[in-house]
This record gives sequence, structure tokens and C-alpha cells, in this order.
Amino acid sequence: MFPIRIRTALGLATPLLVSGVLARGDNSPQPTRSSMDAKSQHVVARGQQPTSDIVGSPQLRATDAQMWAQHFAAIQLEVLKQRQAERDMTVREMSNLQARHHELMMQIIANIKPSGRYEYNPATGRYDRYVPNP
Repeated sequence: MFPIRIRTALGLATPLLVSGVLARGDNSPQPTRSSMDAKSQHVVARGQQPTSDIVGSPQLRATDAQMWAQHFAAIQLEVLKQRQAERDMTVREMSNLQARHHELMMQIIANIKPSGRYEYNPATGRYDRYVPNP
């Protein structure tokens, strides 16, 4: 399995080891879970400071990589939340601008409409007689 690449806000790909796979070029043998003693697994699982016999182990590196991946995912989530909040604010501003534009157009239409009406003239068969409003 290969390291997972996650895109950052700057567009750079950051390789993270999530599955416990060693980085390319490191061909050292990996101990299996059954070969590690129960005490070291218990210490790592509880989050305590590991003893010196497991400091360089692939298990610890994978745990660190998973921790960094979780931190990175949390940062990405916060960035996405900020972007969504900015987008929501932009949409609200655009909506307010459209509403204000509509109100202005209605006022302009009300101001330029005629102050009277045309009445039907039966002699000509048209609405050609302008009568001002009282």
C-alpha cells in the first residue's frame, strides 16, 4: 500500500503514512502485531510515553502518522468551514443587493407612471382620451 496524499489549502500534496507502511526506500523488516509484546501495545494504546525498546518501531511511526493525519484532517475541516461561512456571507450580501435593486426599480416605476388614465373613445374606437387623476 502507498502513502496517502492529501491536498492542502495551498494545493501542495503532503504524503502521510496512515496504514503503517514504511516510506519508499526503507526495506527493513516490519514486525507483526503478534511479535510485539503486550506491554508495549498497552503503553502505546493508552497514549503514555513509550519505552526505549519501541521508540523506532514501525507501529509508533504509523501511530504518529495517523495522529498527524487526524490533525491535518481537522485543519482541512476548519478551512472548509471558513470557506463555507465566507460563501454564505457572499450569498446573503448578493441577496440583499438584489432585494434593494428590486425596491429601487419599483420606486422608479411608481415615479414615472402616468398620473392619469386613458379612457375609451367610442367615436374613434381607441383609448385616446387622457384624463388626469383627481
